[in-house]
Amino acid sequence: MSCVPLEDAERGGDELRWLSRLREAGLHPVDYRALSWPPRCSTDDLGLGCALVRPSLGAGNLLSLMASFLFTRCLRGRLEGWAAEVESWAAAHGAKPLSAVVQEVPRATASGLAYTLDPVTRRRAVVVQSVLGLHLALLTRGSPHDNFLLSPDGLRVEEVRVLPKPRALAVGPSGLEEVEVRDPGAQSISDEAALEVARLSLRAEEAIGSPVEVEWVLVNNGVRILAARPLPEELVRT
Repeated sequence: MSCVPLEDAERGGDELRWLSRLREAGLHPVDYRALSWPPRCSTDDLGLGCALVRPSLGAGNLLSLMASFLFTRCLRGRLEGWAAEVESWAAAHGAKPLSAVVQEVPRATASGLAYTLDPVTRRRAVVVQSVLGLHLALLTRGSPHDNFLLSPDGLRVEEVRVLPKPRALAVGPSGLEEVEVRDPGAQSISDEAALEVARLSLRAEEAIGSPVEVEWVLVNNGVRILAARPLPEELVRT
């Protein structure tokens, strides 16, 4: 069975709605497709050897954020098993997936997460977390990463913490592969790249209307947004 594109993006859930806002604001997120739920097809049907797949729920900020952390995957082959896993989790939390968002896996030299509100201190600041290669381990289980603390306006790097990063995720012939890093102690991105991530993250905040978490990639020396979503109201209010 082939993948069925979602006809009505307005009913595609939170993740798709936020991506649409980024596109409308001229932020040009990495190209994506929305599939009707549940997806009953394979990445081959999409012409993708390995696809970055994430669920889009209509469940509000906190559950949608949790779903993105738990179920953003790089998949090769059929999507039904992943969809069943998402549905089981969503049902246990009183939520329902509305679509699947699919992107080609970028061949990133570095990637990571960014926040326009410090998730630890809850103060206004831009925090950029980066790893070499793809950031999926950082997203799901918090792998070793570099941390950049920038001023609230994103114009100044105030603090950099670099941790050893002995391995990285890269796209190989059979999908994602874990590779050894030649210089684990090196800074994964330059201060200038961190400033660019901060600039785009603040624009994403403006497009979405509240402090955000951003997934970003560095490809061909340019920063692109993969996804962005508002931080939970519980974090923003306190």
